[in-house]
Amino acid sequence: MKTEIIVLIAFVFVLTTNASIWRVSKDATYLPHFSEIQVAIDSASVGDTIYVYPGSYNNIAISKLITIIGSGYFHIENTKDSLTRITTDINIHQINFNKGSDYSSLIGMAMHNSGHDSGGLYIESANNIALIGNRITSLVINNSNLINIQRNYITGRTYRAIDGGNSKNLIFSNNIIHTSLGFDGNSDVILKNNYIGGDVNVTNSMLENNILMGQNFSISSSWEQYNVFKTGCNLATISGKSTFATYQEVFPTNPAADNFQLLANSAAKGKGNGGVDCGPFGGLQPYCLSGVLAIPSIVSLYGEPQVSAESGLKVRVKVKSNRP
Repeated sequence: MKTEIIVLIAFVFVLTTNASIWRVSKDATYLPHFSEIQVAIDSASVGDTIYVYPGSYNNIAISKLITIIGSGYFHIENTKDSLTRITTDINIHQINFNKGSDYSSLIGMAMHNSGHDSGGLYIESANNIALIGNRITSLVINNSNLINIQRNYITGRTYRAIDGGNSKNLIFSNNIIHTSLGFDGNSDVILKNNYIGGDVNVTNSMLENNILMGQNFSISSSWEQYNVFKTGCNLATISGKSTFATYQEVFPTNPAADNFQLLANSAAKGKGNGGVDCGPFGGLQPYCLSGVLAIPSIVSLYGEPQVSAESGLKVRVKVKSNRP
């Protein structure tokens, strides 16, 4: 066992040290290596990182370990904090994580084609996938394990935003999910600090610190506590640590326009485990408004006009962390 651990650490180290970074854009001013994401994926080596700039792209399928980082979303709403000239979003119809894509990450990407029934993000027979800070139309997870879905904005189509089956250790935390979520009885889910606007159907799962505003709930054989359920929903029994509340008691007049931030005196404030707020803005990793990525941005860069062999080149750099 000790030998296996050493080999694994060495393998990860080699991937990290040899990894390359690629840029994808339709705009030549970004000096892209590729104009389509799929071409970049096919050309990249295992462990590489691909940065994607705004534009419309063809569908992509991932079957190797890769990290894809987009430019975020809702840029028009993010002018206060924006440190770049980006004002438009990424537009992609469908993303597939297939067998072989284990340990891949998707960060700061945006999908706009919610009007297409087949569009969305699909994870099939893959493990250890991270979806962080994306705008997603819908999500389907089948035959997969250890999927981390954190700080995403998931709109959903006509019925469910999220569904799937035969999947274990699905972790949803600090997401805004507009419509319903449901998995079959062979799946288990952790739901923590989410807003879910539709029905929830899960088995053998954990629900904690969520704001759940759907009408119908089936949470059999599950551990449930410190949640806020919609008043009048069909769930007759909740834990003694959960509560019922109306929209008006939790959110401002237009919840979606305010990204489901809480009223100052919201019924969800301080009602989570340990006294944290329920919903996506509570807990240790709160949802980030307008798709602000948790990667550093250079605010200013200044170099002295003169340089010498004795003193070198003096440079002053100001960086913003963008951490939530």
